[in-house]
Parts: sequence; structure tokens; C-alpha cells
Amino acid sequence: MNPRLPQQKCSFVVHFYLLSPCLLTCADRSDLVLNQSYTRALVHWGRAASQGYVVARIKLGDYHYYGKGTEVDYEVAASHYK
Repeated sequence: MNPRLPQQKCSFVVHFYLLSPCLLTCADRSDLVLNQSYTRALVHWGRAASQGYVVARIKLGDYHYYGKGTEVDYEVAASHYK
């Protein structure tokens, strides 16, 4: 088994399950919960990126570019896109 696979799957689950559009439309999803979910996803994408997962590096760039779970930082975003 690829040792990076669990981290990649965790990143995918956090991003696409916790932040899925059907859950985001629920009335009980506050901005605080949403931001905490993005922050958690950012941590997992960072771990996966450090293990060489290219898709995670792109997601990190997106999160920094759009300010999801972090402050908007175009320089950091550009460094992830390189």
C-alpha cells in the first residue's frame, strides 16, 4: 500500500464531504463551522502536498488564493502553483 494514500484520502474526504454543496446549503452550517472545515482541509492538503501529492499542492494554492481557511495571500498561492 502506498504510504501517502491515507493522507490523500483524508484530504479528499474533508474537502469534498465536509465542504460539499449539499451540506453547505443546510441552515445549521454557520460561517464558523464552514471556516473550521476549510482550516481542517487546509491542514490535510498541506500534509498530502508535503508527501508529493500534486493535486494537494494545487488545492493549497486555491485555498490561499481565495482565502479559504486562511487569509488571502497571492504570493503563497503562486508558490504552490509553481
